[in-house]
Amino acid sequence: VINIITGDFISNSTDDCGGAIYNSGEISDISGGFISNATGSGGSAIYNNRKIENITGEFISNSTFGHGGAIYNEGNIYNITGSFISNSASYANGGAIYNKNNIYNITGDFISNSAISGGAIYNQKGTIGSITGDFESNIATTEGGAIYLNSTLNTIDNIVEACKCANIEKVNIIGPAKAGIGKINDVYRCVIYYKHKNEEVLQKISRDFFEKRETLLFWHILKEE
Repeated sequence: VINIITGDFISNSTDDCGGAIYNSGEISDISGGFISNATGSGGSAIYNNRKIENITGEFISNSTFGHGGAIYNEGNIYNITGSFISNSASYANGGAIYNKNNIYNITGDFISNSAISGGAIYNQKGTIGSITGDFESNIATTEGGAIYLNSTLNTIDNIVEACKCANIEKVNIIGPAKAGIGKINDVYRCVIYYKHKNEEVLQKISRDFFEKRETLLFWHILKEE
């Protein structure tokens, strides 16, 4: 068990996962600046496959050829808090964060992150308790310019409670099914791509966005049978 890791992690790299930190044990707290780290397989700043309680930091210009431009999680993370700016997963998913297991809370600003799917956050059948933050100018070349969710009702329940999305004209997200994918300046686009057919979930997302958002967003949820 490691209690605290703190510091700035700049220009670290590996062909595998975890350019700055690779965790397969237990860490209580990680804090610092993660800048220009790079990996070949994912999680350019932090890769976790067991347990991290709290991550706090600034994640800037981290890049990977795999999933998770900044953070790749296959274990349990309790809280992630920070700024995620210009991180990228050029040939995969989750420009800032890629989740494959459990993240209880994510709070932060997500600006100009990019990936194939999930420009800022990609959830691959894992559980995310809540997401709170501002999403601006994140780009996905296929689905979910801000957030891609391949998950169940429990995962989505609190996801849109406190999120704002600015500069919608610069957010590249999937539009009406199979229409106009990849056109950055198409304003008729969603912010969240949700791969699920549950009508209760779809109605909740719609209600929350149109009642609680400061700016009216044109968006679409793709229902799959």
